[in-house]
Amino acid sequence: MDQFPLLLSGVRLPSKKGSDESEVEQLTRESKFIAEYFLLHRDVTITIDGVDKLNIFGTVTCGDINIARTLLELGLVVFVDWSAPKDPSTSDSYRKAEKHAQEKRRKIWVDHAPVPKQVQSGGSHDKAAKETNITGTVVEVVNSMTITVRVSKADSNNAQKTVDRIITLSSIRAPRVVKQDEEVKYSHPTARLTGDDKNKAEQDAKTKKEEDDEEIKRELAIAQEAKEFLRNALIGKKVKCIFDYPRSFGNNKNQPPQVRLYWSVYLVEGSTEKNIAVELVRQGLARVVSHPEDELRATDYQDLVVSEKNAESAHKGIHSAVYRQQNVINLTPLPRGADASSGGGETKSSNLIAKCKQFFTFFQNKPRIDAIVDYVFAASRFKLSIPSQGCVIMFTLQGCIVDKPIKATEDIAAKPDISPFDKQFPPTSHGNKALHFTRDHVYQRKVQISVASLDNFGNFLGHMYINNKEFALTLIEQGHAKLHYKIAKKFQNFEIYKTAEEKARKQLKGLWETFDFEAEKQAMLAPVERQVVSEASASKGKSKDPFPIIVTDIRSGNTFSYQIQNEETSALNELSISLQNENFARHPHHAPKKGEIIAAQYTMDDLWYRAEVLSLVSQGKDLAFDYEVKYIDYGNREVLPHSRIRQLDQEFVDLMKPQAYDGKLVGVKTPEEDDAKDAIEGFKELVSGRTLYALEISTENTAPKGTKGTQLTHNVVLTDKDKDLGLELIANGYTRVDKRLKQDDPLYALYHEAEEYARRERFGIWQYGYNPDSDEERELERQLLR
Repeated sequence: MDQFPLLLSGVRLPSKKGSDESEVEQLTRESKFIAEYFLLHRDVTITIDGVDKLNIFGTVTCGDINIARTLLELGLVVFVDWSAPKDPSTSDSYRKAEKHAQEKRRKIWVDHAPVPKQVQSGGSHDKAAKETNITGTVVEVVNSMTITVRVSKADSNNAQKTVDRIITLSSIRAPRVVKQDEEVKYSHPTARLTGDDKNKAEQDAKTKKEEDDEEIKRELAIAQEAKEFLRNALIGKKVKCIFDYPRSFGNNKNQPPQVRLYWSVYLVEGSTEKNIAVELVRQGLARVVSHPEDELRATDYQDLVVSEKNAESAHKGIHSAVYRQQNVINLTPLPRGADASSGGGETKSSNLIAKCKQFFTFFQNKPRIDAIVDYVFAASRFKLSIPSQGCVIMFTLQGCIVDKPIKATEDIAAKPDISPFDKQFPPTSHGNKALHFTRDHVYQRKVQISVASLDNFGNFLGHMYINNKEFALTLIEQGHAKLHYKIAKKFQNFEIYKTAEEKARKQLKGLWETFDFEAEKQAMLAPVERQVVSEASASKGKSKDPFPIIVTDIRSGNTFSYQIQNEETSALNELSISLQNENFARHPHHAPKKGEIIAAQYTMDDLWYRAEVLSLVSQGKDLAFDYEVKYIDYGNREVLPHSRIRQLDQEFVDLMKPQAYDGKLVGVKTPEEDDAKDAIEGFKELVSGRTLYALEISTENTAPKGTKGTQLTHNVVLTDKDKDLGLELIANGYTRVDKRLKQDDPLYALYHEAEEYARRERFGIWQYGYNPDSDEERELERQLLR
């Protein structure tokens, strides 16, 4: 005859936590009495319903008496769903029995008061209580036991919107993951030992460390395998999530505890539903949590326990001494600051580039390569795993230009079940919207790539294919990217790309929704003043074709810096991203020479840009030099301390020529002293945020006398739509006509007429009448006033 302890399914005694222990003991004695009265020394029928890690659960009946239901009716026990019998009718009868005891206020329910529905909210997990069952699509596998599910819900206006929810699998424990750069510290109590005892203690400590290191590698490999299992099973699939319980973490008195919500997740395949946690445990990729008797647990906890025992018997995954080692070759360029801090940075970088070139030769010979998107940095920049080659690479799409994503700057309240990605990159800017679109379509999904080139930093460039379609073309079709004409012209299907952009523009998709087409149209028109300027340039043998520019810096009423709008300036954003990725803050300080191209940290935004050292500014004896620099892609100048200067690799210098040009308005003279500030403000008001057209009349070397080298300044005429900006500055009294402008110049009469008008109307510098602005004219004035 076999004997074994049996726990009744679906019921338990009240918890002693927060209750009167004497009252609980009284209920225990009464429950025992009822059970003995109906069952002791009688023939009973036992139905085994399930098990957990230590116990067997079952239903006990004696004739028509179900002892668990009887105890519920008497109010001596409470109903628990996780161990309830699988038969729905039996479970429903248990619930009805408990409800009947509550209505009669028997025993443990003597003080029971039903809470009205309208006041049932409260507590740290109200949201989970309201949404005990959600259905959505898996968009991300965060780790080996946490996923992100996109669900649809109504907002305050009953409009449907999507929300990404963090879902953690209940009642399982994933393998622990220790970061590779995290050291595990060991204590060595050998200070007081000597001789053989000390040697033995040191050897034991060494052995212990080796065993622990091996266990860490083992669990890390299994954690990666578990994450990959979830990715293959769930990404893009429909799931149903049932809320099980919340848990609070953190004992910091200054901060509220963090609440994490745990769910049972079922993969929906047609009419069937499969518990993904059970599948994970069955493969030996997770352990089952041993809950205390009165603690909430997963809905299918018994299935989890059975699956774990089967995995242990079969020595699967974490229950096996053998594991699959992950040998991945990392070909992603790391910030050079990380290498420099440990020494040998240039050697590591060159070795990485050499490895990338070896793989590039192989990739280039393959028409299509299978890959998995591990991370999305921007809509056109990715981190990819290549399973066939066991490597990880950085990959950038060719043929399209996308806006840079912008991180949220405002503080966002902690929400335990909202995706951190949505908090960091809200879909408010065009770059963020494109990033969201890209993540939704490619993140953690299988794709195909074709590699066309390799840049100087180890980034692979080419095409990405989703369902046999180029993803860059998809971005352009949806208005999330512009066509990079210089690159795309080389594509065999360039016309398809061009047609896709034209269609997106007409339909006002994506970034074209807020695009100023009228300004673009007007900027392309030939204004009247431009015809006059063309005559001037023709007489000097220069081209009659103006070119589009953007003014990036204004130094006076007639001197400025500008960028020519072409394919190179369109790629400037990518260069800026690469510079920020260099992590210059970790590079050693650098003492540059005059004329050297360096990396400089701009004081207005603390970002790094290419700059040229113009001069060294002494701070006095025994003090470090400051440096006057010019940002070669924008033209603005400033004086920087030594701490904001870093050496720049020649690769960045050669990657793109300086994009900023120094310009000067033809025939315009800026005032001096106080009026100079007004001239600068007036100039800024005319050019701010506008695409202008410049016509070059001549060039001159404006480098200071006695200095080596050339400082080229382009003498130009600027126009905006039908306005000559030099003419506007003179007519508004911000500047005056340069006396060096010759009478036979087509601009002479036009500019002098505008100056006479400003003088007559007392605009700007003419508000007090005659306003000399040179030493020669001031001397003439003094003579006239004598």
